[in-house]
Amino acid sequence: MGYEENSQSSDEIFICPEPEYTNDMSNGYDQTLRGCYYKGSCEPLFLTIGERAYFILENPKNSGVDVFVNRGIYMNASPAPILVNLYLTAHVKGEIGCCRDVNNANTYFEKKDAGARILGGRNLLLKGGEANTRFALAAYTTHVIDVNGSILLAPGKCLVVEMASLIPEMNASVVSSFAWWECRTEESECE
Repeated sequence: MGYEENSQSSDEIFICPEPEYTNDMSNGYDQTLRGCYYKGSCEPLFLTIGERAYFILENPKNSGVDVFVNRGIYMNASPAPILVNLYLTAHVKGEIGCCRDVNNANTYFEKKDAGARILGGRNLLLKGGEANTRFALAAYTTHVIDVNGSILLAPGKCLVVEMASLIPEMNASVVSSFAWWECRTEESECE
């Protein structure tokens, strides 16, 4: 039913169109349909006095995808309070290894391997990155940060999580996990 409004002239009648409902497709629904949503974590790292742990979500240079970080989960499994620093950077070097616990989180569709990878280790050298986020974890706590795709990792970029005991004389045990989706770089659509 349109709205009619009479103008000055009785010959002209203005009819407003019916309102139309439009809605963008939910990111989660779209990612599930395309099979491009991933989750992963590393084994817990045990830190001796003065050590720092690093967990890295890396989008390799030749991955062909953009990585949209959905969630980061940071866990302190020790009695020591933990300082957590998050960095966005392009260069990381050190005693790091690839974590094998990365899974396609879409259960009903074709399983695709992730373009991104998760690394973990110690004694990392960061170049050109400043801490974007900093917070502390109390003993035996978990902190979840839902960024809902607002962190974009272009090919060659990394999200680095640095964890260390706030009390240098105490050992610590920490772990981190990530959830993300991937879209091809040449298009704005998921693979």
